[in-house]
Amino acid sequence: MDLPIEHPAEEIKRLQRCVNDLVSILALPATWTGGDPSHICRTLIDSIASILTLDLVYVRLNQELGGARIEMVRGARSAMPRAEEIGADLRHWFGDHPETWPAVVRCRIGDEELSIAAVPLGFHGSLGMIVTGAQRVDFPEQKERLLVTVAANQASIALREAQILCDQRGLSNELDRRVAQRTLELARANEDLRREIAERARARTQLAGENELLQMVASGRALGDVLAALCRFVEDTAGDCICGAYLIDWSIPAFVSGTAPSLPASFTAPIEGLPVRPELCLCGMAAVEKRQVISADLESDPLWLDTAYRRLLLRHGLRSVWSTPILALSGRVLATFAIYHRRPASPSPGAQELIGQVTHIASIAIERAQDEAALTRSEAFLAQGQHLSSTGTFSWRLDTDDIRFSEEANRIFEFDADGRVSLEQIADRIHPEDILLLSENVEFARRTGGDLDYEIRLRLADAPMKYPTARSRTAAGTRAGGWSTSERYRM
Repeated sequence: MDLPIEHPAEEIKRLQRCVNDLVSILALPATWTGGDPSHICRTLIDSIASILTLDLVYVRLNQELGGARIEMVRGARSAMPRAEEIGADLRHWFGDHPETWPAVVRCRIGDEELSIAAVPLGFHGSLGMIVTGAQRVDFPEQKERLLVTVAANQASIALREAQILCDQRGLSNELDRRVAQRTLELARANEDLRREIAERARARTQLAGENELLQMVASGRALGDVLAALCRFVEDTAGDCICGAYLIDWSIPAFVSGTAPSLPASFTAPIEGLPVRPELCLCGMAAVEKRQVISADLESDPLWLDTAYRRLLLRHGLRSVWSTPILALSGRVLATFAIYHRRPASPSPGAQELIGQVTHIASIAIERAQDEAALTRSEAFLAQGQHLSSTGTFSWRLDTDDIRFSEEANRIFEFDADGRVSLEQIADRIHPEDILLLSENVEFARRTGGDLDYEIRLRLADAPMKYPTARSRTAAGTRAGGWSTSERYRM
């Protein structure tokens, strides 16, 4: 049987206020869309504090939301304790397990006695808790508990969505970070690959250039041509530089020849004949001290101020000089190699490596040229000595019968100077009575390789009889010896 309602008008107004408050609570999720947990908590406690007549509203979020614990408090008085202090008291009174929480706790907060009610956020309080309090002993009323419970449920849904959104943002940020990191790694790998390809191409080009220089040396090209090609090779390989090579005659001592194909004669001419002295120029210092000398900025280098050398370089627009001695295998300085720039510059490790390679090739070319010049002089002296002593030399490979006569030997036998010599040609010049002697000695040489010393007669058309004496020995399959002769008139 239904009980009659006293004061129905007031009850209707109370129910309307309750419905309006409930609608306000249900409208909160619209303001939380896309918001973070702090925003949700702040609007939650502000809304509850404004709808209900309360002395305390406290919200705590666990660390699993956003990675940090959030605690907020609203109170009717300005002298309310801090949220952390209230949270510590509440954990003491309520504990950590929502299923054991009492419905209401009467306790002191600050200097006031309050009735406290706690509602979990999330399943079993996994997200946190919301606590409301008032001085009234009958707090909370049914309406207040309903509104707080609905607000907690709405906040739990919004917080879970915020957590999902936060996780999605975290995943998105992590994905972006990994993509950016991978992009950077790929860019670095591509750059390393590009540098490696460029370095390999540079190395191939440099190796081809060095091989071409060595082929020039091996083929006997003139030393000046080799050094000029070497300078151009360095200029093309290093770029933005000018090179020069300067030979030294230590019997003077002075620079006797300069090769700088990219510089005018007005630059190289003053260097030729310049004494090799360390105070005169960088190349002189490099040669005397047997070390590389570098002037990164000749214009400001105090070592060369007020020198003719500095004025010469600056007049031709050269600002930096690197001079390196070119050393023979014995350690003797053969020449210097200089690299010039029209700006201040210092050698990089790659430039130093290139300098080491080309100075080594230059030392080979210079030593070969000097050896060939010495050999030419020696051959000239030998030919003159053979002519004066009427002694000619020969070589004979026993396996191929390849015979070579010196100039004087060809003169003795009256052979053409550039013609090839054979045993048949030699036999044709021998006196008939000595053919057998020649054959026996040839056979002896083939069979035993022993030393020979015999005299034969040459029969020539319009000349006195010649009596050349042959002396020879065999080494490594080649018989070498000489013909010495005297001329006698026929009887």
